[in-house]
Amino acid sequence: MRQIRANDLGVAAISFVEGVRDGRPWADYLEVIGPGAVEVIMAQLKGWAVSTDVDLGRELVARGARRLRHAHSMYADLTALPSAPSAPPEGVTFTSVDRSPEDIYPAISQAYPPGHVDHTPRDRDQAIATELVPLLDGSMLGPLMPCSALAVNEAGAVVAGVFVNDFKTVPWVTEVFRHPALSVPGTGGRLLRHVQLKAAADGLDRLGLAVSDGNPAQRVYSRLGFAVTHTSFTVVIGESL
Repeated sequence: MRQIRANDLGVAAISFVEGVRDGRPWADYLEVIGPGAVEVIMAQLKGWAVSTDVDLGRELVARGARRLRHAHSMYADLTALPSAPSAPPEGVTFTSVDRSPEDIYPAISQAYPPGHVDHTPRDRDQAIATELVPLLDGSMLGPLMPCSALAVNEAGAVVAGVFVNDFKTVPWVTEVFRHPALSVPGTGGRLLRHVQLKAAADGLDRLGLAVSDGNPAQRVYSRLGFAVTHTSFTVVIGESL
């Protein structure tokens, strides 16, 4: 259900879907419906995450909001997949998500090095406790789905992973990662195709994901049948860099 906020004259200015993101209140799919929208957002949504269109997001950043993410939502129709390799590279095995968070963390922590659009400095123990564990146990975004998979090398180390969570009844790819030093390029794409085929065999007809603008992985997703359906710009109001 959409929420409405009005300007000082009592005229409706914005509407949005209320939720929670990273522990903050979240105004998702925010739309301008009347005058004074920027002023209403800056005054009434302090401390909130706001997801809206790119132009409004950039205007909010110019007014002091902190940019979180410029991302594209993409969906793949699992009933009409283009052909693509799904077998693992030599020396790699695809498995279910049967490893501990501690075993998975080294690969996911190395997947986004400095300079990558999704790089975020993290403390290992905090990241495992507050991000990886809740993602795997389903308490963050919904249950981890059986089509999720890992790629493991001959030494038993996790080198890549694709997690799919049941997010508000939508099968959502929440993580695609590859350890660049322990795997060959293309491992992540092959693993994602493997997950797509598993999902289709489980009776799912689509998968969704979000990719940050500027992430070269978007080209891989497009080759695997994912198409952009929505673009959003997310900021935090009242928290400057």
